[in-house]
Amino acid sequence: MMHDMLLVGRIQPPQPMIVQYFQALGPFGIHVVGTALLAFLLTGLILWRGKGNFAGAALVLVVFSPLMLGMFAGMHLATRSLLEITGFLLSNADAVSKLNPVDHYMLALDALAPPSIALFLSIPTYLLAMIGAFVKAMRGRGEATAQSH
Repeated sequence: MMHDMLLVGRIQPPQPMIVQYFQALGPFGIHVVGTALLAFLLTGLILWRGKGNFAGAALVLVVFSPLMLGMFAGMHLATRSLLEITGFLLSNADAVSKLNPVDHYMLALDALAPPSIALFLSIPTYLLAMIGAFVKAMRGRGEATAQSH
């Protein structure tokens, strides 16, 4: 991270936004994307086959899993950046004058990018859970009304 911070002044070719988002996830990119896809599939399976009292609890656990992984990734990357900045400060006697405000912004970006990307990737899962739970509740209500008559 620190070497990226020191190369801020260099001109780099523009990259597609999706590549920038994936790079912001760091080593957690495949994990966050995979967890979001798996959460979507498991949410559909729970809505389709889930019965009983634990289906709702399972739905909550599955829907929030990409966000939890994104929050872990954000904390991990922020901690790693803080350790690199601290190492840079400790290794250079005149480092405080060389430390740019950009370094602090990079730290904030490292901390905020993974949870926000994970939240964005979770939107289809949230929508599926919300709509599916509503439809399932309306069907159950209709079946209960039909049985009571």
